[in-house]
Amino acid sequence: MALNIESRDVRVERYFPDVLANAKEFMAMGAAVDPELKLNWKALIKQMLNTFVYDLDVDGAARWEKMLNLHPLASDTLDIRKKRILTKINATLPYTFRSFQNMLDGVFGAGQVTENINADQYELWLDLAATAMRNNQEVRRLARVIVPANLSINVSNTKSVEMKLYWGGLIGMTHITTIEAPKDPHLTGDYPITGYPAGIVYTFKHITIGGQ
Repeated sequence: MALNIESRDVRVERYFPDVLANAKEFMAMGAAVDPELKLNWKALIKQMLNTFVYDLDVDGAARWEKMLNLHPLASDTLDIRKKRILTKINATLPYTFRSFQNMLDGVFGAGQVTENINADQYELWLDLAATAMRNNQEVRRLARVIVPANLSINVSNTKSVEMKLYWGGLIGMTHITTIEAPKDPHLTGDYPITGYPAGIVYTFKHITIGGQ
């Protein structure tokens, strides 16, 4: 609603009869009464606004918390207190995974708390954005009221990190050549030997590829 309580100019002089409006006595009365009327007007508007949770001030939040048996922390902002009051008022339990996520989005903001359930281990994980980490205890309290008692509640914070990965490798190549004499060599000349070495020439490549 957010009404502007300063928008109304409270002046009792406008209700004076014309024949008396300029009288000193009535002008003095108006000067004395107008400030009191303005204070009363502000008090009435404040009381009306404090019936709406979105328009609460500190006094109105304290009144709601007393009625709902809520106990704010000293570090809680007025906005956090309003959200806690709304959560208590709208305490209809969600019976689906999706409806609880919608409630988290409504209380803490979209993308601030993301739920993930590990049914095999009976675990509920609530991943908090960096800006929501200060609401860690508040998230746990809300989840404990909503989540079935057989699920453990765990809070995490996932950070997205960008980095470059470099992969290297080394290729080693070895040439091994074996040269042996032929089986039946033809020699020219007179050699005083009776035995001749023999062999075959083999050529192949031995390649080793490794990486780490």
